[in-house]
Amino acid sequence: MSSTVTLSQDIASSSPGINLKWVYSNLTTIKEISLIYFKNGAGAVIAYADVPSGLLKYNLSPSAFQSGQSYSFQLQVTDINGVVAYSNTLPLTAPFVLSAPDISGITGFDSALLIQLAPTTNQISASDTSVEFVLIRQDNTCFWIVKPYAPSGAYSLTSSDSASLVNNTTYRVACQFQPLPNNTRYSSPSPLSPTVDGTPSNTPNAPTGLVTASIGTTNLDLAFSWTRPSDFSEWSANGFQIHLRLTDQYGQVSGQVTLSSDVTNYVWYDLSRGAEYRAYIYYSNSFGDGPEVTSGYQHFRSVPDAPIFVSAVDDDQSTVLSWVAPAYDGQDPITNYKVYRGGLLIATLSNSTYSYTATGLTNGNTYSFAIVAVNAIGMSIASESLQSAPFGQMAIVSAVSSGKTITVVLSPNGRPIQNVVMVAWDSDPNDITDGEFVAVIPQQQIPQLANQNVTVIKTFSGFSSAVENFVVIAHNDTNSTFYKSV
Repeated sequence: MSSTVTLSQDIASSSPGINLKWVYSNLTTIKEISLIYFKNGAGAVIAYADVPSGLLKYNLSPSAFQSGQSYSFQLQVTDINGVVAYSNTLPLTAPFVLSAPDISGITGFDSALLIQLAPTTNQISASDTSVEFVLIRQDNTCFWIVKPYAPSGAYSLTSSDSASLVNNTTYRVACQFQPLPNNTRYSSPSPLSPTVDGTPSNTPNAPTGLVTASIGTTNLDLAFSWTRPSDFSEWSANGFQIHLRLTDQYGQVSGQVTLSSDVTNYVWYDLSRGAEYRAYIYYSNSFGDGPEVTSGYQHFRSVPDAPIFVSAVDDDQSTVLSWVAPAYDGQDPITNYKVYRGGLLIATLSNSTYSYTATGLTNGNTYSFAIVAVNAIGMSIASESLQSAPFGQMAIVSAVSSGKTITVVLSPNGRPIQNVVMVAWDSDPNDITDGEFVAVIPQQQIPQLANQNVTVIKTFSGFSSAVENFVVIAHNDTNSTFYKSV
């Protein structure tokens, strides 16, 4: 009769891995047992195990197989007579075994550790598997934190999970996959991952209550204030920095500064016109940088530039002033204009008024005028001042003759008299012996008063008799006046 070996699975064994058993027929004392096995599929590698000759059962460790893969097994049995028998080929599926997690990263945060696990080939889900983290503190306190399996591999362990997790303490951390009771594929936990170190780091929280305000009047200044991070008292004694930066509406950095003192406000001075700015802030300490927060864009306002004073046109006891709006209104609408005479306010006008007539002036006096533009922020500097000297119609107050002399009293009315022309004749105007009968009195012989009466006297000494009739003509740079005796 032929010798046989029947190979089967030992389902009664509780040993992990692959459990085999066999029976012989028509063989004497067994001399040698060889076991071969291989993974089913292309490119299989044949493995070999030398089984002690007296055994009828054999266990192969789970580490010899890929979890859940199909393998084939066969025995070669030789007895002491040299009879060789081969068993049947037995296909079996390797047990599903959880491979150990691999911690690819660990980062400390405020009262928390963020742990990243590398991707796993285990066929698990949040509904059938948990991840158990074991943590050992520096004082050898050991505690566990259990989390549902996360396909992303990201796990956050916080002080809410365990009060033993505190800031600024280094922990030794490892973890394992643990199948839940409803897991039909895996029955045992995985080995522990390699151990790594992690420190919950008390990096600053974000500052709050950010407020920006345009505080400049003549300059564009930005005041920035904030409230300290809520955890400031936990780490501030060991040093910190406050990082500020300022960008315009195009994202260009307009300024940045790092502060090392405990302040909650800062001012950026002399910013550019026509731009909008936003401020950024974050705190840092020895554990790292806190989150950066930002304000909204700030629209800057200041007082306007000075108006442009165009002209001051003199008239009789008045002056007409004209100006144009400033090129820059401070990014806030102009509300009114103020007119000053000699430094004193004499009028406040609407923002659409660009001229003003100053009245009640004294002809011949000199006045200085300036214009100021006003918006909600305040008043501009004064415009360049313009001088005014109002004037009226020059007049001859009186003109009389006495003998050969004519006396004329004139009112300049705001402008000095430049010359006076007198034409006179006696009772015999054809008498050539009378000599000169036209007299021009030059400016240097006339008192140069602008707002007081001026007296001009001329004697026609060449006349043979008294002046009988005369004409007086007076001039200044703005007008003339005329007087005739008859």
